[in-house]
Amino acid sequence: MNASVPLIHSDLVPFADFGTEVPEQRATESGYRFTLTRNETEWTILVGMDQRITLSGPADQKQFFPSAASMFAGPAFGDLDRWSRHQAYVSTKPGRIPIMGTLRTAEDGVSDSVVSDLDVEKLDEYLAAYRSDMANDTSLILVVDGSAGSGKTTVIQDLTHRRANAWRRSLNPLVLHVESRGRVLQNLRDLLAFSLQTLRVTVTYDQVVPLVRHGLVMLAIDGFDELADPTGYQTAWAQLNELIEHTRGRATLVMAGRESFISRVRVESALPAYRREDDRMPLFSIDEVRPQDAKRWLQGLGWTNADFSLPTIEPIFERGSYALRPVFLSQFRHLKDEIQDRDEIVSDLLSFLVERMLDRESSKFTEAGNGDELPRIRRFLKRLLQEIARDLAENQVSAIPNENLRWIAEFVASGLFSPDFVNILVNRAESVAFLTPDARSGHTRFSHEQISIHFLAQESLRAITDGEIPKYVRRNIFDQEVLEGFARAAESLEIDEAHQFVTACKKQFVAFGDVDRSKRNLAALAIVVSCMVDVQFEEPLHFDNVDLGEILIPADAAPVTFSKVVVGTLYARNVDLTSIVWDNSEIVTIFADEFTVFEDGVPLPAVMELPGRTLRNPEEIKDWLRPAAPSADAKGSIASAKNVDLLKRIDRYRHFWLREDLNTADRSARKIISDRNWERVRRVLMEKQLIVERTVSALGPHAKFIHFRNSVNKFTEDRELISALQDG
Repeated sequence: MNASVPLIHSDLVPFADFGTEVPEQRATESGYRFTLTRNETEWTILVGMDQRITLSGPADQKQFFPSAASMFAGPAFGDLDRWSRHQAYVSTKPGRIPIMGTLRTAEDGVSDSVVSDLDVEKLDEYLAAYRSDMANDTSLILVVDGSAGSGKTTVIQDLTHRRANAWRRSLNPLVLHVESRGRVLQNLRDLLAFSLQTLRVTVTYDQVVPLVRHGLVMLAIDGFDELADPTGYQTAWAQLNELIEHTRGRATLVMAGRESFISRVRVESALPAYRREDDRMPLFSIDEVRPQDAKRWLQGLGWTNADFSLPTIEPIFERGSYALRPVFLSQFRHLKDEIQDRDEIVSDLLSFLVERMLDRESSKFTEAGNGDELPRIRRFLKRLLQEIARDLAENQVSAIPNENLRWIAEFVASGLFSPDFVNILVNRAESVAFLTPDARSGHTRFSHEQISIHFLAQESLRAITDGEIPKYVRRNIFDQEVLEGFARAAESLEIDEAHQFVTACKKQFVAFGDVDRSKRNLAALAIVVSCMVDVQFEEPLHFDNVDLGEILIPADAAPVTFSKVVVGTLYARNVDLTSIVWDNSEIVTIFADEFTVFEDGVPLPAVMELPGRTLRNPEEIKDWLRPAAPSADAKGSIASAKNVDLLKRIDRYRHFWLREDLNTADRSARKIISDRNWERVRRVLMEKQLIVERTVSALGPHAKFIHFRNSVNKFTEDRELISALQDG
């Protein structure tokens, strides 16, 4: 199956000198031939019937190759030996955080074959073997999915490094890692050109296509879900579709993105060039790092079992915790001492890590000045990072020129410190722990997109509340990852702060027309904040006669009315939507799961994205949304049904700790503790040791916090618990 891909005219055109042409192939007695001018030298390429190549240059010197691929790999064309050496030097070395995944292949186009516990090494071996067994004129497209910070980029980086180091031995395709870099996609070639420039190889962006077609280079598009243009994702899909058409042969492509965007069904439906009968699209889903593996990794950095058993730390390393995502684990390594010294409840892990690292960085900067200035330095650092995040968002890039960074630092520091100390802060701004040098010389970026989103969310909450609508709110696409970042930032808001923000959004929503994205983004942010914080209004949020893009319901929904509204994508997993009123409105796509609670009036979407499957048949969607009512259980009662409803709320509660205080701003927490069955359910949970109580200081007076243990998958499936509630 691993025959050579025939050499065609379009393969050679990108390698010809500017101003010269490559004549169409001419027949010979033993095959066909091409001529081209490359590097001001005339070359003749004779192709035999067996696809062997004779390359003739000046003075009739000849080189012989067993295939077109071997010719393109040589120094006269792609010079992949040089590429591999450069890439081995500049590529990120594999990290020690253990990232595993589950591979699903549908070789018959229908049923999946599943392979679990694959690391990058095994994935690499699989890709090489699978591509080898496929016929020519086909494409292998590996879809890598995972949540934000789960390690998608790390998987590609590790694969890139492995392939570069082993190329001389294995000759497996090298990886060209193409990152979105925060840009609005105008042309995929721009991103290809930047990646090649970073490697400092002689290959140009248009020469990548024949190298991919002949199985010499594997193109890995990282963050495909971020490659949006002003009209959405049409340009990204169209250019990828064209790429598949042009590289069909021995091509291997990798597409990485968040699992809610880049499902295999969605990719197949968006790419007409994909041939289900010939091509293959395996799915590699990144698994959560196992708690024992995370602890073992941190123990290698000085952590001990005593550290993990601290009451405020132990729940962080349970299954389902954000701490098990590599992006957060990589930050924990720096904060051992800070975590040990604090008796603090961690409700939002990213905010906790950011605040601790701000403390750490502030103390470092005071070495150059007066220690009494610590609070002001902390405010400076926070404001600096918010302004950097805003600058990146407004320019739709992922890295800022160092000159601009220093200018922002000077602007933020002026008026706060003496001129001499301002100069010190400006010169040290690039060394802040949240920032790291970019691949492009003279540029700096955030160490992870999640941190950038965190500071951008803080800046947006401030700016919109003050009546300002930043440029990025007017034109950028707020996808699920960005909206989740806003939800986490909203957790820190008090009720009056959230009220002011939502009021400002409502005011601006009425003022703006439909010429840009302002209305849909303001609506999305107002809904996110209203769901996270228990904001009380005389009338619920009401959106009328408008098309909305992506809407995230991050917790049990606040009262919202949609009248003649079209929602493009509704992210509603693990939440209760019964507070939403749908009046003559439409939904294109809903992301839901078994915990999502719908009310009867929800419009039927065109697509229902469920974990592991996609529904498009209207009858199947209707049956899933509105299942037949179950028959009454002989032992059932209204009281037990209410208890089960409360357990469902607890199952949906996604935070590590619940603050048992009716004054809390957390809507979902208030709905749990204000339930009339709460005390009874709480007592049974305590008796069965399924919750832990702690009383600590939390932004003011002491408060009682409750942690629901993750020792069972769902409380609603614990038969002993249900029985105890019925008997109690």
